[in-house]
Amino acid sequence: MKKIILARHTESKLIASGILEQKRNDSPLSDFGLEQATEMRKFINERKLTYEIIFTSLFQRARHTAEIINQDFRAKTINCGLFGEYFIQDDGVGIETTNMAISRVMPKIYSLFDQYDNMLLVAHSSINKTIIQNILNCTYSESLKYFNNTGEIHVLRYDHTLGDENWTLIDSFVPKQR
Repeated sequence: MKKIILARHTESKLIASGILEQKRNDSPLSDFGLEQATEMRKFINERKLTYEIIFTSLFQRARHTAEIINQDFRAKTINCGLFGEYFIQDDGVGIETTNMAISRVMPKIYSLFDQYDNMLLVAHSSINKTIIQNILNCTYSESLKYFNNTGEIHVLRYDHTLGDENWTLIDSFVPKQR
């Protein structure tokens, strides 16, 4: 059986401020974001979800969310630039397409399944949507319903012994939102 827990980082101070334009920021978590991360940890513990390793983006909001989730489990954590948001220029203009992000991220995800059966990935809305779109083989439009909330979690499984012919979404969680 293979399982991946995809999680979006919790609320950052910049998100809490209401500033929607977040060009390449590295804002720390807000106090509410710290509470959301604790809710995420409780969800994972209550569901008895396990993971061998955690991958995060390089941004502190993703790293700190992962640290809080991992307090009880203490799995090895790897911070990796591959799992950051779509690459943009300093002026906020996008330079990376969805297909480019797929090429950047999905080979790494699939190669990790050769090494680990259970992973936790704490990243960002757009890159998580790209991952879920590819793993669940859904359209871009279908992927838009995922990761719209800070701290959102989706658990995906592939287990041929249970009759899975494809990856299956088996659980989801959204912590309190403002």
